[in-house]
Amino acid sequence: MDEFEIIEKLKSLTNSTEVYHVTTFELFRTRPDGLHQEVVVKVMDRGPKDAALRYHVAAEANDGRTATGNSGPDLDEVLTFVHWFDLDK
Repeated sequence: MDEFEIIEKLKSLTNSTEVYHVTTFELFRTRPDGLHQEVVVKVMDRGPKDAALRYHVAAEANDGRTATGNSGPDLDEVLTFVHWFDLDK
């Protein structure tokens, strides 16, 4: 069973409206003020059956700052339009 079959199975078993396969990345960056951040980025994939809102990205830094953006069908666009600047506030 692949992850998209699991998504559909979980939806049917749990009466859920949203189920994501989550891939996690960890990155280290330097903010404009010179402070270092460790950031966990979650790329969430609802699968091809929810194509219009398939991907969503959320980032959380070790200092509590977060960044996210709109969901969309194209992962490249969703990644590009995350409000990364929120990690610097």
